[in-house]
Amino acid sequence: MVAYHRGRAHHAPRRQFPLHREYRIARRRRPKGASIPYAVSKAGLIHMTKLLAVSLAPAIRVNAVAPGLVDTPMTADWQAAQRLWRERSPMQRAALPDDIADIVAMLVASKYLTGEIILADGGLNLT
Repeated sequence: MVAYHRGRAHHAPRRQFPLHREYRIARRRRPKGASIPYAVSKAGLIHMTKLLAVSLAPAIRVNAVAPGLVDTPMTADWQAAQRLWRERSPMQRAALPDDIADIVAMLVASKYLTGEIILADGGLNLT
């Protein structure tokens, strides 16, 4: 693995970097979307969820749901997004509102989960 510090490459044995795989995966993914404010606010909500989970546990559990495309009247005209979900998502469709409600119900029913962000995109992130 190569780490960069102040413009210089430093070669280190793999064992010194226990998060090697995570680093490589994160490095391959490029930020998506055209809205910097949207992306920053989304990252802020994810971080806030985790911080609140630590701060309020064990009395209060804090989790979040991050849905992908949900089939609603607002998204009915989003033809490109609908096509993307049909063609690339392993579930081959957008979520229904009831799909997201089921996830929220599961989180509410759990007495143990906290600090989790449940990505509900029908597996699109895997493709």
